[in-house]
Amino acid sequence: MTNTWLITGGAGCIGAHVVRALPAASERPVVYDDLSTGIAERVPAGVPLVAGSTLDAALLRRTPAEHAVTGVVHLAAKKQVGEWLVRATGRATGLATASLRSFNVAGAATPELADVGVFNIVPMVFEELTEGSAPRIFGADYPTPDGTCVRDYIHVVDLAEAHVATARALAASPGRDLTLNIGRARVFRSTT
Repeated sequence: MTNTWLITGGAGCIGAHVVRALPAASERPVVYDDLSTGIAERVPAGVPLVAGSTLDAALLRRTPAEHAVTGVVHLAAKKQVGEWLVRATGRATGLATASLRSFNVAGAATPELADVGVFNIVPMVFEELTEGSAPRIFGADYPTPDGTCVRDYIHVVDLAEAHVATARALAASPGRDLTLNIGRARVFRSTT
């Protein structure tokens, strides 16, 4: 059965990857984005783009009905949205919910989907290298093989696929509440 997923923030770096991963899993995306940081050109042809704020209650109520939405993947938010808020929303509405924890998202499936901001560690390192500066390494006394802190990195395509798998699991088990750590816990030097 094909579900229709409303992807809030679907024109952002991570959202655009999720939007492209859904059809590969026989799922249908609808993008909802205010385009404050998202880029409309990231949305593939044929995928509906609703330009609007998540604070626009009337548009937010209308959109799921107009597109026969069966679920939501919420990516239009600050990086640290409280898991308590996700759970509370699920309990109040009876919806299945999931919180995916990931850190240091890097990469892009194609150049047009790349993160254009320098707000994450990988772009920060490349910015410093481009400017001729060496990236700074913090900490040398952690209980790790090289003494530096553990940093988890995940490719954005892997994260998008994790969102798709989670969405499908929630669709198959209504009322579920999941909290998932997405990463590998490998040791990498901590830099900023």
